[in-house]
Amino acid sequence: MIKLKDLIFEDSEPVDILVPRRGRKDRNKNYQNIIQKQIQNYIKNGSKGDLDLANLPIQTLPDNLTVGGNLYLSASSIQELPDSLSVEGDLYIAGTPLSRKYDTLGQLYKALKPLVKGAINRWDFHKMY
Repeated sequence: MIKLKDLIFEDSEPVDILVPRRGRKDRNKNYQNIIQKQIQNYIKNGSKGDLDLANLPIQTLPDNLTVGGNLYLSASSIQELPDSLSVEGDLYIAGTPLSRKYDTLGQLYKALKPLVKGAINRWDFHKMY
C-alpha cells in the first residue's frame, strides 16, 4: 500500500504542500477588478441609490461618476475625487487619506462642496481618543 508520506518524499526532496497558489499581488489585483466591476454595475443600473465603497482599498473613482444617493468611502484608501463627480446625497469620507488632506474643515468644504448636494461627513473617530 502506498502511503501519503511516500508520495511526498518520493523525489528525495520534500514537497511543501502549504505554498499558496496565488501571491499577495494576484489577490490585490483580483480584488481591484472586483471593485471596478461593482462600480461598473452601479453605473449600468442607472446610478440609482447609494454606492457603498467603505472599507475597500479603492484609491480613485472613474471620471463622470454620478451617484444618485449617498457615497460611502469611509475607511477606504481614496486619495482624490474626480472633478466630474456628482453626488446627489451625502458624502462619507471618515478615516480616508482624502479627509486628512485638508488642514481645516473650511478647506475641505470649499474643495468638495461643488461635487456634493448633501452633507460632507468627515468624522474621524481615531481623533476622538
